[in-house]
Amino acid sequence: MSVQIMAIINTSPDSFSGDGIASSDEAALKQHIQTALDQGADILDIGGQSTRPGAVIIDIDEEIRRVVPVITLARQLTDKPISVDTFKPNVAQAALKAGATIINDITGCIDPRMIELVKDSGCELVIMHMRGTPETMSSLTNYPNGVVTETKDFLLGHAEELVKAGIKKENIILDPGIGFAKTAEQSFELTKHIDEFTGQGYRVLYGASNKSFIGKALAMDNEPAPVSNRAVGTVVVQSYAMMHGVDIVRVHDVAAAAQSRVVVESLTGSRKIAL
Repeated sequence: MSVQIMAIINTSPDSFSGDGIASSDEAALKQHIQTALDQGADILDIGGQSTRPGAVIIDIDEEIRRVVPVITLARQLTDKPISVDTFKPNVAQAALKAGATIINDITGCIDPRMIELVKDSGCELVIMHMRGTPETMSSLTNYPNGVVTETKDFLLGHAEELVKAGIKKENIILDPGIGFAKTAEQSFELTKHIDEFTGQGYRVLYGASNKSFIGKALAMDNEPAPVSNRAVGTVVVQSYAMMHGVDIVRVHDVAAAAQSRVVVESLTGSRKIAL
């Protein structure tokens, strides 16, 4: 099966990538969503809470106001899976009612209320590895046993707990949390060893699109490359992850990801060149 492309649809005005779209602008939203679908998106990931380092946590009502109209509109445009990027059970519940089918929880679904919601709804669930909150995670990057080992052990251990709690194993997707409580070096280390997460009986999501570790690798004059100059670096790490067995890549640039998927599949022999 081809790697699935998860298109990021931000409705937060303070997104690190600067691509947030106001949920009140229905025409712009419709065009944005339809473009992502036309370019090859297999999943839409809709979020209203910025999770960039230092981001302030907004209240539940505001997050619902941002995401529910977008999910409703997206469901009118497609029957493809829709993910809600949230760690708040009330937001997730409202999103599922509006047509979402996946909960993408950056906290790894540690809230018992979220666990019950996933179990009762039968929806799919992305559990991500992070420490602290977006406000504090940048200071929590010490991994005495190595970032790969500790991240993998957490995800596999917690996934097993969720299965015991009644969530279907096939509904759980692992995300190593590139950039979340990880230094640039640690994000590259996780990428380099992404195949240690695949083949464990769970699907794996890789989300590195435009992140700061790419900008730091491309730094000039001791200044990280701006988001606008991270496109090539993003394609490189995404392609590496595709070649090493991930199931989903979460991206801003759907067209670039779709093209890199074709080339990766041609390299690996899973796609035959027509001409």
